[in-house]
Amino acid sequence: MKETWIKFYRLEATVELMAANPRAFILLCQIAFRAQRTDTFNRHNLDVGEAYVGDYKEIGQTEGQYRYAKKYLEKHGFATFKGTSRGTIAKLTKEEE
Repeated sequence: MKETWIKFYRLEATVELMAANPRAFILLCQIAFRAQRTDTFNRHNLDVGEAYVGDYKEIGQTEGQYRYAKKYLEKHGFATFKGTSRGTIAKLTKEEE
């Protein structure tokens, strides 16, 4: 696998998310790691900032914990989720500070 990195800003919202809901933070990290970075061709036809998620065991969560983490991220404006016949597409959203 090609070496990759994720850039996090030390925003108050990031620190608060880690403290308030560590499972949601882990899911957010998974989305960021997998997210499409450019608008070049990709076999899943994902837009920039989108990623397939749903393999909650990969991040050490139960299905219920994963569902709650998704709702939490969506409620607080970190990501949106869309179910498809191929799986769940998560999209990173930009939170205004």
